Amino acid sequence: MDLTTKPIAPQRQQLEQAIGHFILDLGMIEATMIQALAVLTSVPSNQAHFLLNKTAGGAKAALLKEAAIAKGIDIKATGLGDALGTIHKIMDFRNQLVHDAVGFHSNTQTWVHGKGTPDGDKVFGKKIEIDPARIYELSEQAWEAIRVIGVEILQKHGEFTYTL
Repeated sequence: MDLTTKPIAPQRQQLEQAIGHFILDLGMIEATMIQALAVLTSVPSNQAHFLLNKTAGGAKAALLKEAAIAKGIDIKATGLGDALGTIHKIMDFRNQLVHDAVGFHSNTQTWVHGKGTPDGDKVFGKKIEIDPARIYELSEQAWEAIRVIGVEILQKHGEFTYTL
């Protein structure tokens, strides 16, 4: 079957594009957090990377918060508290997409996630719409959080030249 001739539904295309951007944003969040943890703890970035990989999604932001506090950074005054809260929220959403069943709801013609069969083929019970606009909003929030971490940790404490 030639897939190039099969039309793609606009809703699916919009969602796939939003998810693609979101995945790239997750990579930038992780790279920024690795560098920030290395700066805050004075360990090589490969060790910071290992530590973050061994830490569950939302706990990554908590780990960075504790490292910043231990370094003497006022997380409220610098905006780091809000930035790390945003990252925690983004990681929660990521975990939902990874662990929930995802499907196309035929009645509403929308992509949804929620509880499902073990193979993820069917979503039942409460269905939560996956809205591309919401994903793009999370992406914008991710970049603002990355900017704050870049300025408040990497530039001020790590001697990085950081522009975003």
